[in-house]
Amino acid sequence: MSRRWIVILGSSSGFGAAAARAFAAEGYGIFGVHMDRRSTMPAVEALIAELRALDVPVHFYNGNAAGDDNRDEAV
Repeated sequence: MSRRWIVILGSSSGFGAAAARAFAAEGYGIFGVHMDRRSTMPAVEALIAELRALDVPVHFYNGNAAGDDNRDEAV
């Protein structure tokens, strides 16, 4: 069976983090895009570790998904 993936914009906190947790619990791989400064990165890293503990692949990209160049780089 192939892995199902979900793309979540704003994945590092709030509704985005809640969605990432819910989809990871269902077995989805998570590709998250977020915009965080260095000071909030420890919380992002903790979320990534939490999701990986559910035995799903997790890839987070820290950047603005609204810009064409950033989307290209993320993908």
